Amino acid sequence: MEQIHGRHLSRSRAGTTITELMVATIILSVGILGLFGAFRYISISLNVSRAQTLAANLAQERVEVLKNYNYYGLLITTSTQYDTRFTPNIPYDTGNYPPENISIGNMNFTRYTYVTMANVTNGTIQSVGSDYPDTGLKQMAVNVVWTTANGGIKKWTLTNLLENPNVNPLDATMSGNVYITGGGGPLASAQVFVEQNPDWSGTTNVGGAYSFQVYHGTYTVRVSSAGFYDTVSSMSVVNRGGTSSTNLALEKISTGNVAGIAWYNSDLVVSQVVASTMTKAGDGNIHNVEYVELFNPTTFTINLHASGDSWNTPGTAFMFYIQNNGGGNNWACDCNIIGTNMDAVHVSTFVAPGHYYLIANTTSFFINGVNLVADEYYDHTGAGFPKYLGTNTADSVALYHWYSGNFADYVGWTDNGGHNPAYYYWPYVPNYGGGNGPGDPQGQQIVRVSSPVASMADITTYGRAYNSQSNQNDFLWLNGGDVNFVTPRNSAAGTFPVISGKVPSGVVVSASDPHSSSLTAFSSTISSGSLNLSYVPFKLTGVTTGTYTVALSFTGGSPVATYSQILSNVNITQNQTIAVPNATTSPIWTPPNYYQVQLSSTPDTGFVKGTVTDSYNNPINGITVQSGGFTKVTGSDGKYFMNVTSGTITLTANPNNSNQAYVQQVMSVTVAQGAITQQDFILSLGARITGGTMIGSTPVPNVVVNATVGGNQVASATSDGTGVFTLRNMSTGTYTITPVLDLGQDASPNSIGPVTVNSTGSVFIGTFTISGAYGSISGNVTDNSSLVTSGALIIASTNTISSSPPSIAASSAPAQTPYYMISSKADGTYSLPVRGGSTYNLSAYVPTVSASGVVSITTKTYSGIAVSVGGSVTKNVVIP
Repeated sequence: MEQIHGRHLSRSRAGTTITELMVATIILSVGILGLFGAFRYISISLNVSRAQTLAANLAQERVEVLKNYNYYGLLITTSTQYDTRFTPNIPYDTGNYPPENISIGNMNFTRYTYVTMANVTNGTIQSVGSDYPDTGLKQMAVNVVWTTANGGIKKWTLTNLLENPNVNPLDATMSGNVYITGGGGPLASAQVFVEQNPDWSGTTNVGGAYSFQVYHGTYTVRVSSAGFYDTVSSMSVVNRGGTSSTNLALEKISTGNVAGIAWYNSDLVVSQVVASTMTKAGDGNIHNVEYVELFNPTTFTINLHASGDSWNTPGTAFMFYIQNNGGGNNWACDCNIIGTNMDAVHVSTFVAPGHYYLIANTTSFFINGVNLVADEYYDHTGAGFPKYLGTNTADSVALYHWYSGNFADYVGWTDNGGHNPAYYYWPYVPNYGGGNGPGDPQGQQIVRVSSPVASMADITTYGRAYNSQSNQNDFLWLNGGDVNFVTPRNSAAGTFPVISGKVPSGVVVSASDPHSSSLTAFSSTISSGSLNLSYVPFKLTGVTTGTYTVALSFTGGSPVATYSQILSNVNITQNQTIAVPNATTSPIWTPPNYYQVQLSSTPDTGFVKGTVTDSYNNPINGITVQSGGFTKVTGSDGKYFMNVTSGTITLTANPNNSNQAYVQQVMSVTVAQGAITQQDFILSLGARITGGTMIGSTPVPNVVVNATVGGNQVASATSDGTGVFTLRNMSTGTYTITPVLDLGQDASPNSIGPVTVNSTGSVFIGTFTISGAYGSISGNVTDNSSLVTSGALIIASTNTISSSPPSIAASSAPAQTPYYMISSKADGTYSLPVRGGSTYNLSAYVPTVSASGVVSITTKTYSGIAVSVGGSVTKNVVIP
C-alpha cells in the first residue's frame, strides 16, 4: 500500500493526467472567453464615451458661434421641423440654421439648432413663439444626434442665452378698482391688462382692486370678465417710478339661448319591406309580389351599381341583398358574388336627396290603387316574379358597400318558429303580425318612421329616416288589412323633407358671439307610446343678444367621420330661447316649424371664432382673418367665424397690413377636430417707416435697423436684397432709427430722427451709407479627399500672405493691411467674415502628424477671391 501510494505521489510531481489537462483547458478557455467579453464591453464603453465627448464638443462649438452674433444678428427660428425619434420631439431650424451632417472618425452626427425668444416668469425661463413681442432674451438650443454601435439613437443637448442690454425695465405701476355698473359693487377675478402690451396684466382681488408693473409711458387699460362687456379706459400717463390709478366699471351682458335637435345622415336606409302580397302586376295578372323601399336622407345623390361587377369599383355605392336565415341561410344578391344572383335590372341607378327608390320582383305592380314602376327589379333567368323574401321566415334585408366593407343599413325580423334574422340592429323587429312572419298572412309590412314621435300623417308626409339603430324602435309592423297601410314610393314620387336621421352623441355647439362658451350635447330619450326613443336635443345658454353664427360638430357615427353644420343669421333676443333652424337662418328650416339641424360629413377641419377691435374696443369692419387657405372678413360688428384645419395653426388678422390703417397681428392657435376655438384680436393703428442701406450705389442686405423711443427699442427690421428695410406696424409717435452694425462697421448718418408718424401710411426716411460692410469666404478643408477634422488655420488678406503665418506686433498692427483669420470647425468646414468690396488672397495651414509623431504644416494658397458687400463666396481648400 505504501509503495503504491509512493508511486502515485511521484507521478503527481512528474506531470498531469489527461483528465487534469482537459479540466485545465476548459478553465482556461472560460477565462479567455470572459476576457474577450470584457474587452468587448470595454470597447463599447469607450466608443460611447468618445461619441458623447464629440457630441458635447460639437454642441459647444455651435453655441460659441451663435453667441458671437450680436443680439439682432441672432435670427429667431421661423421654419420649424421635428425629429420625432425622441420624446419629446426635438425641434430644429430648417431656414436660418439648417441641420448639419458631420462625420468624425467614422462616426456620423447630426447637429440641430433652434433659436427662440425667451421669457422669464417667476424665475423660470420659457420659450415663446417667433411672433411674440421682443422680450430682450433669446434662447439657443443645440442638439447633436448620433446612432450607437448597437443601433440605438442618442442625443446631447446644450442651451444658452443671449440678452439684449436695452430691454425695457418695468419701472412704473398701474392700479385701480373695477366695479359693476348700476351700483353692483366691486368685481372680483376680472382680468386687467395694458392694450399696448397684454403681457402687463393683473387680476382684481375680492375687493375689485388690481395692481401690476409696467414700463413708464402712455397706455389704455382693458378689463374683461365672463358675463360682462369689456371696458377700455382713456389714455393714462404713468411716469417712471410713479403709479397711475385707473378705475373702471363693467356692464352685465344681455343674453338669450339657442335650442334645437341634432341629427346626421350619411347613407341610404331601408324604409319599407313587404315580403308577400297578391296583387296585379304589370302584365295585368295577379302575382305574389315582394318589394323593398329605400330612402336617401342625405344632402347628396347616391349611386347604386349598374352591373353585376361594379360592386368592386371604387366610388360605386351599395349592393342590395337578402338573407333568408329561417329558411336555411340562403342568400340572394343583386350581384354575382354570393348566394343566388338576382339578375337585377337597374331602371335608375341614382337616388337623389330626399327621394325614395323601389326594388321589386316585377317591373311594375298595383298597390292601394296606385300603379308603381320599380327603379330596380330582379327576374332570375327570365322566369319572372322570383321570390327571395320568405313568407313565413326570419329574414334580413341589407345595403352593403362591398368595396369599402361598410353596411349602409340593414333590418331583420323574426318569425314564430324561433328563428332569428342574420343581420339586424338590436333589437330586431319582433313578429307582431299574428301569423308566422311578414307575408303570413299576406300583405304585412314593416315601415320605418319619419321621427321618434311620428304620427301616421308624418310617415306619409316626410322622409322615413329615423334611425336609432334599433330595428324594433325604428319600424312599425302593419297588417295587410291595416287602414294605415303605407303605399310604397319610387324615385318618381318627388322630394320629401327630412325631419330626423341617425342619432349623434357628443355634439359640440357654439355661437360666434364674444361671450358664450361651447356646449356638448349627448343623446337623451323621448317617450312615444310605450317606447323611449333616443335623440339629441341641445340648448346653448348665455349667448349675447344680437345676430350670430351657430356651429355644430361631432366626430363619430357610421361611417366614422366629422359631421358638422353652420347656421348663420341667428337672431338672439334677451331672455328668449331661439329654436334653430328657423325662417331667418341660413339654411332655413325644412320643413317649417321643425327645429332640427342636419349634420353632414366634412373634411378634417375645426372652427375659429372671434372679434377684431381697435385699441378703444371699437369693432373693425372689413378686416381679413387668414389661416392657410381659409379666410374670413369681419362684419360691421367686427366678428368672424371660419373653418380651419385642425391642429396648431397660425391665425393672422389683417395679413400684410391689407388695411393699412391698422397693424397686422399673428397668433398661434390650437384647434381640435370639429371643435370651435375663440381667438380675439386687438389691432393698433399702424404705419410703415422705410429706408435704405447702401455703399455708394451698391445695396447692403441683411442690415438690422432699430426704431427706438427714449433709447429703448420698440421695433426692428432687416434690409432685403435691394438694401431696403421696412419697419411695419408702427403706431403714431416719434422715433429714432438706427442701424445695428458689426464691429468695424460705420454708418452715415449714425441715426435718423426724430421721425414722426402722425397717421397711417408709409414714411421714407432716407438712406444709411454703410462703410466696412462685411461679406464672407466659406468652404471645407480636405486632405487626400478626407475632411480635415483636427482644425486648420485660414487667413485672408488683400496683401500677399507668406508661406508661414505672419507675425503681427501690437505696436505696428494699426498701420498694416488687415488679416482675417479663423480656424476650420470639427466638421471640416469654415466661414471667414471679411470686409466686402475687395479681392482677397487666402492661405490655409493644415497640420499633419507622421507615423513617428512628427507634426508638419502643409500650406495651400489661393488668390483672386472677390467678395462683394454682404456676399458669400465658396472656396474649398483641397490638399494636395
